[in-house]
Amino acid sequence: MNSLSENNEKKLRVNAPNDSDSNIPGALLSVEIGVDEEVEWVWTHLENGKSAVTGYTIINKEGSTSQA
Repeated sequence: MNSLSENNEKKLRVNAPNDSDSNIPGALLSVEIGVDEEVEWVWTHLENGKSAVTGYTIINKEGSTSQA
């Protein structure tokens, strides 16, 4: 879903992938990024074989990054 931020800059809402139990969404649901940015998801792999998104890095398409 696209939306406009308070400063009228176009933003994109990127949904986080579901964890390895695809019926349960991860704790992180989505990230809002600028049109000139991408999201790289950080996955945690658990001892029971399941995986979940536990963070993300916003990558500016020009090369700079921001982690959360």
